[in-house]
Amino acid sequence: MIGYDSFLTEELMKGTDWRAMERAVARVMSHCGWNDVKIIGRRGDGGGDILAKRKVAEGVEKIFVVQVKAVTGTRYVGPDALQEAVDALALYGGDVAVVATNGDFTDSTKRRVQELSRHGFDCRIWNGKFLRELLQKWPNEHSEKRSPRPYQSKVINDSLQKYRQGGKAVQFVVATGLGKTTIAAEIVSHLRKDGLSRVLVLCHSQDLSLQLEQSFWPQLEKDVPTHVFFDGIPPKRFNGINFGTYQTLVNYLPSFEPNEFDVVVVDEAHHALSNGFLLCLNHLKPKLLIGMTATPWRGDGLSLNTVFGDPVAEVSLVDGMKMGYLAKVSYRIYCDTIDWQGVFEQDQAKSFSIRDLNKRLFIPQRDEAMIKDTIEVVSKTPNPRIIFFCSSVEHGKRVADLVNLTGVLKCRPLSGISRVERYRVLMEFSTGKIQAVTAVDVLNEGIDVPDVNIIVFLRVTHSRRIFVQQLGRGLRLSPNKKEVCVLDFVSDIRRIAEILTMDAEAREQSRDPFATLYFPHGIVQFENTGILPFVEQWLQDITSLSSSDEKMILSFPPEVQSEESTRHHSQ
Repeated sequence: MIGYDSFLTEELMKGTDWRAMERAVARVMSHCGWNDVKIIGRRGDGGGDILAKRKVAEGVEKIFVVQVKAVTGTRYVGPDALQEAVDALALYGGDVAVVATNGDFTDSTKRRVQELSRHGFDCRIWNGKFLRELLQKWPNEHSEKRSPRPYQSKVINDSLQKYRQGGKAVQFVVATGLGKTTIAAEIVSHLRKDGLSRVLVLCHSQDLSLQLEQSFWPQLEKDVPTHVFFDGIPPKRFNGINFGTYQTLVNYLPSFEPNEFDVVVVDEAHHALSNGFLLCLNHLKPKLLIGMTATPWRGDGLSLNTVFGDPVAEVSLVDGMKMGYLAKVSYRIYCDTIDWQGVFEQDQAKSFSIRDLNKRLFIPQRDEAMIKDTIEVVSKTPNPRIIFFCSSVEHGKRVADLVNLTGVLKCRPLSGISRVERYRVLMEFSTGKIQAVTAVDVLNEGIDVPDVNIIVFLRVTHSRRIFVQQLGRGLRLSPNKKEVCVLDFVSDIRRIAEILTMDAEAREQSRDPFATLYFPHGIVQFENTGILPFVEQWLQDITSLSSSDEKMILSFPPEVQSEESTRHHSQ
């Protein structure tokens, strides 16, 4: 296996690939003690390529805004780059402006740093020599390397054992927030020591491939190179780890031998059954194929087991709570607007589709009323940090305005704004300058703030996968919270079904040897208690209902019709 002193290879430091250089600087910062490192460089980035936080003198946390300049040959970086970084400070609300390069700086740039310092600006310039020496001072292991938790170790060991006993594929299902990427990175690290050094990590979106590379970094030693391939840039033939999309790989398949990669990892493996993805997986013949997902459900009913085999482990959100690795949930369902009488007194003998039932049951509630209920909970919550999940960009902006009008919270929308503004809002939310944000598509907002302790679902269209991802945003542990409170202004009978499935799992006595907590009273409470007997009797198969199409026809059991009708007439 070819060895490297560090991921700052000679090829990289030539400066011919600006994207790779940008990500290398971010990895240096991540490895050497900066936290919350975000790579933001793209057209319209306002002069900032990387945002990161670091505690400096007296424990004060400062935001670093970094401009990265890749240069080739004997070119030097001039003072214009420094000015771009300084301009970006105001845009991103930063404290320290940095210009980093693989090369070096002109004398005029060095003089400009001193001038700006006299005017109160904290500016720094990092050349290639500085980056190499900084990385050399730090241990081979990442500053935030995570030791596998007991359940993660079991998944890792079971996966390796299956491979060493002749298995060609493994699959594990691990819920959001429980470290499935850490598990995969640890498996890859073990396999690299066995000589399986050529690794390919595939997914279905470019943004996810970028996130995956960054998520692997803490588990990798600094001599393991990584590479992200984009359209126009193929995977590298090297003893490192490639990250990219199957859509890009398809274009290069003919040029790769089936055994080109020793290990292939598929993230969000529920996408692997699409035609293009299967084309890639059918061509590649790695020594081990790894499939991982937090949400294995598919609307077409196809099983991932046909590609990856039976899962070696399935760890749910509730499992995570019982083991103490996810925050305890207090889930409150607001059903005061449900029109029971409208269902039972009209067409009682008729069967309803889910769409018809939702239309008849759920009366639209005004945003003002829902926010009033939320503010009441906020008033009883120390250091509230809130995400409002909304149904559209316009809805998110309207909710943010209404929240700000209460005077209790500062709230900003994350959706429908520029990338620069989004990163600034995320930084303000992360550091506590604002207490609330509104969001539409959790998969694109980049929300990763462990201190979130209130999640509010406002008229969100039902999707089991997105629901679980959104809920997971509030389950991260933090020293500043004991539990997360979820306020669900439910508008879909399938959502109730999904939540009751989780509640039933929470009430069960776990046989998991890693479980330390139990919830004999469940984790769900209905603000309108009259709904629960109805739902428990009527939803005979809540697991299948939660992922059902809204056209599916449902029927009331006769005994429920008569009981509810009698109850309403007697009121």
